[in-house]
Amino acid sequence: MSNQAFTHQLVIRRDTRSGIVCVGWARDMPLERYLHIALVTETSRAGPLHAAADLYPLYEDACRQARALNHATLEKERARHVREGWLEVPLDLHDQKASRLADSVGSYQQSAMQALHRLTRNITEVWAACDDCRVCDVCARTPPRPMQAVEFQVWKHQVLMRLHETATTVVPGKLIVTHSGLWLKPEADEH
Repeated sequence: MSNQAFTHQLVIRRDTRSGIVCVGWARDMPLERYLHIALVTETSRAGPLHAAADLYPLYEDACRQARALNHATLEKERARHVREGWLEVPLDLHDQKASRLADSVGSYQQSAMQALHRLTRNITEVWAACDDCRVCDVCARTPPRPMQAVEFQVWKHQVLMRLHETATTVVPGKLIVTHSGLWLKPEADEH
């Protein structure tokens, strides 16, 4: 029986579902889902990858490589969304201090999820105020509490009037979180 120590591999792998290149421990990125790109290093112990860790410089370098590899993927995703008529929602809409930054491998998914929660409490069906293909405001199409039909119509009218004050066009749509950011997919006009 071998007395060899178990090794942990820090790797760069592409998620076959999203196409995004990731950096992390091999055990967290199984080959059933991830395509192996490179082995960064092997260690006898896996631990958190924070600034005080001995492996952090190697991790940072691997993240730079992943960001470079992800750049084209994110640009293609962004171009596809624009071609399909989607509108990008600013990640700092209503909060200039909100994160507009990509994560360590260049993905905006985490910042987009935070913006979705901040703007609509994760409700994806929205009305959006738009000017020249630019989203100026969004509001959930679900009221903040249960309402009777007449009260709902009054609430809806007030929300739409407020949105029309900030932009020339108000469109119904769905907010979608992607690696390239938060997007509005407009629907056919309902009013």
